[in-house]
Amino acid sequence: MNQSEYNGWTNFATWSVVVVIQNDQSMYEHCYQALPMDARAEAARLNAEEPDRFPAERPRWLLQDMLKDYVQEIIDAEAEKGLPCMLTGLLGAAMCEVDWRDIAENVLADYTEEE
Repeated sequence: MNQSEYNGWTNFATWSVVVVIQNDQSMYEHCYQALPMDARAEAARLNAEEPDRFPAERPRWLLQDMLKDYVQEIIDAEAEKGLPCMLTGLLGAAMCEVDWRDIAENVLADYTEEE
C-alpha cells in the first residue's frame, strides 16, 4: 500500500471528505444522487454538441467539479459565520490535497449500482 493511502482512499484529506459526506444524510443525498444525475444530464447535453470529445469521461469530470464546488461552498458558508481565518486557510490547503477524481469515480459507481 502506498504510504499516502488512507483507509482505501488516495489520502487522508480524500477520506475525510468522503466520511463527512457519507455520514450526513442531506449531504449524502446531494452528492450521491442529485449531483451524479446533474453531471450525467450535462454530459449528455455536451456529448450531443461534441460527440467525439471524450464522452465517456465527461460525467466524472463534471462531477469532480460539482463535488469540489459543493464542499467549497460549505467551507465558505462556515467562514462567513466566523470560522477563524487560520482554520479557513488550513481547510483551503486540505482541499488542494483531496483527490476529487477518486471521490467522483466512487460516487458514479454507487450511483450506477442504485439505478
